[in-house]
Amino acid sequence: MTNFRYDDEIKGKIYDHVLMKRLLHYVRPYKKWFFLSVLMIMLASGLELLWPQFIRLSIDRYVMNDQLSPAQKYDGVFYYSLLYLATLLLSVVVQYGQIMVMNYMGQKVLHDIRLDLFAHVEYLSVNFFSRNPVGRLVTRLTNDVVQLNELFTTGIVGIFGDIIMLLGVVALMFWMHVKLTLLSGCATKK
Repeated sequence: MTNFRYDDEIKGKIYDHVLMKRLLHYVRPYKKWFFLSVLMIMLASGLELLWPQFIRLSIDRYVMNDQLSPAQKYDGVFYYSLLYLATLLLSVVVQYGQIMVMNYMGQKVLHDIRLDLFAHVEYLSVNFFSRNPVGRLVTRLTNDVVQLNELFTTGIVGIFGDIIMLLGVVALMFWMHVKLTLLSGCATKK
């Protein structure tokens, strides 16, 4: 039996702020792309927050209004349907652009990380390679870097998108009805 101790088997912290700081160092040169992506997420989230409003206004102003003729109701619902469709299409375009920007940034960050890793591996001693299986090192270098790319392209910006959407929903709820929002946010115990 051999006593190989692989780094994969060592359980560590789920979040390491020192490691995250080192990784964010690679994002720093591409911060304009990152902020562009966050702005695009904010725009897409804002557009998505309009959808329920269009439905609400369509029902309140036209469907439930008994003073309007069927033709007026139809025209009103059609108008809000077109607004809904337009914001849906614009949201899709903005989300596509955001994905393209993040993938571009992710590939640039990935390239920089791979260059640094390759430079580091070049200067390792021969003893290091005799102690560690080369196939395992290659797997670590390729798979872990791909996982880092996923972190940059979907993870970090996805978190921002979710936070922005949550804040937008809460702000919209407060705008529509403050008391109901406060009641729905308070936990009551019986």
